[in-house]
Amino acid sequence: MNRNQLIHNLKKGSVQVTFKKIDGDMRKMLCTLQEDVIPKITGKKKENKDVLAVWDLGKNAWRSFRIDSVKGVKLV
Repeated sequence: MNRNQLIHNLKKGSVQVTFKKIDGDMRKMLCTLQEDVIPKITGKKKENKDVLAVWDLGKNAWRSFRIDSVKGVKLV
């Protein structure tokens, strides 16, 4: 799944993303980019095409991961 497909799915609902963290550990994160779930975004940040910031539903906080570290994506 490419970056645009992943963003599209995240905006539609919840997605479980499995990725390799920088320290080498594997992590599964239930996340979303649904406008009615995420907090209001203020300001504008420079976009990094290699990293995707998402709302972590388990931690109720913004988290990010490198696109090239994604090992699996499951629509929930």
